[in-house]
Amino acid sequence: MPTISLQQWNEFIKDCPQSHVLQSPAWGELKSQFGWESCWVVHGKLGAQILFQKIPLGYQVAYLPRGPISSGGEVFGHPDWTGFQKDLDDLCRQKKAVFLKIEPDCWHENGSADCSPPDGYKLSSHSIQPPRTILISLEGSEEEILGRMKSKTRYNIRLAEKKGITIRKLDDVEPFYGLLERTSDRAAFGIHTKEYYRKAFELFQKIGECQLFLAEFE
Repeated sequence: MPTISLQQWNEFIKDCPQSHVLQSPAWGELKSQFGWESCWVVHGKLGAQILFQKIPLGYQVAYLPRGPISSGGEVFGHPDWTGFQKDLDDLCRQKKAVFLKIEPDCWHENGSADCSPPDGYKLSSHSIQPPRTILISLEGSEEEILGRMKSKTRYNIRLAEKKGITIRKLDDVEPFYGLLERTSDRAAFGIHTKEYYRKAFELFQKIGECQLFLAEFE
């Protein structure tokens, strides 16, 4: 059997500091509370956390979000890729998965990078994760952070302070979820249940990886 234990996955991921949160043990624990099973595969320098969910007739679907990850170099061009891919295939067959959906953690520089699928895979027109996210560095002092912003952004932040907008740290997801519900209704996009966000907040706050802040006016 090509899988490893959670403890072994914890050890492997320590050597992958740039790995995505969706490959973390905490994410696997969250999904396990909502109908998914987490499995871990490591072959040489490559590894992945794969999620399985049961469907009718004894089959499953397999999902690998923001992976595979590597403890040394690239993923798809890595010498261990062929062996890793075989282990992945063996696991999916053992789990009776009808398909495996992979959404790699590809970085695009100014939208020009090519993230073509490796041989044997087809590019899907439907993505589960957002195709683009923004990473903002919080290193440095407040003035240094503001200095990296556009002048209009700095102006709006200081104007908000003058108008009396306050920021406070939240200890639960209730206010956040209320805003999310109204936003999803207005913008017509789907959201998870309140319990899902509460579990996610509790799991990641416990390990120092999550904090919620709320901006309020009057």
